[in-house]
Amino acid sequence: MSAIKKLPYYYNGLLLVFCVVGLIYFRSILLPLAYALCFGVFVYPLYRWGRAWRLPKSVNVASVSLVFLVVSSLLLYLFAFSIQGWLDFFNSHGKELMGVQESFLAYLDWFNLKEYFIDQKITEHIMSILQFFSFSIVNYLSLFALSFVFYVFLFVAPEKHLEMVLDFKQTGALLRTYIKIKFFISFFTAMAVSLIFIAFDIKYWESVSILVFILNFIPNLGSIVATLLPLPMFYFSYDIGPEFWFLILSTSIVQFTLGNMIEPKIMGNFLNIPGIIVVFFLLVWGKVWGALGVFFAVPSLIFLSQINPKFKRLFA
Repeated sequence: MSAIKKLPYYYNGLLLVFCVVGLIYFRSILLPLAYALCFGVFVYPLYRWGRAWRLPKSVNVASVSLVFLVVSSLLLYLFAFSIQGWLDFFNSHGKELMGVQESFLAYLDWFNLKEYFIDQKITEHIMSILQFFSFSIVNYLSLFALSFVFYVFLFVAPEKHLEMVLDFKQTGALLRTYIKIKFFISFFTAMAVSLIFIAFDIKYWESVSILVFILNFIPNLGSIVATLLPLPMFYFSYDIGPEFWFLILSTSIVQFTLGNMIEPKIMGNFLNIPGIIVVFFLLVWGKVWGALGVFFAVPSLIFLSQINPKFKRLFA
């Protein structure tokens, strides 16, 4: 009997190893599938509305497919537009950036640390960060194309299977509520930051605002990155002057108020996830699926809460 009781622990360990290896090895397939499932869960009420009005299944599938194409194309366009703005910014301030780097190296030389931050290593660090937070447009196109295939096959499935996948227990309702809250918080944060940028005549403010909107979908860490992101633009616009510090203070207040005060109060009505667990899942999914993986940290927790009773206490 004791040997039988120990078997689940071994099986759980082996299952965890196989799951991690599978998530990494089949990343190019599972990532588009995860995006298709999350998007499908979000638009499922639209599909049910069409069925309630006795619309043909083909019309329902076509309508939700059109929503997928429009939203995904818009996301791809906004991402490309933002990246192009950042490229234009760095190209127009190339000499100034080199001057900042030289000043940084001269400052490090005072502490005998310059040899650890030579130009080549600085470039390598910057490139590694860019590789983590960015994909090529071609990769995004292939991701959305494969996601669309999964998405269509998902909705052409029989009604019983479709409801079981997209509305499993409370997963659908929780995930839709989470996405709606994150969307409105991210939207109002991006709008408030944009107004500050326009008031101070910050160039390429559109590129920053788009990334602020996207990054605020990443819990906890996203708002921090979004606050630090426009610092180069502040510096090259006003140097280290009063405006520079006011811009940092005002954008930080916006991020803190919306992301750390208003959002937790709204989320607290149904979501009660400790920050350390969210950060852990962000690191895990970021390591397994790269930059896009961090967006699935909370959705994965929502799913786990419905299949494992130990996770249910995270959701009020």
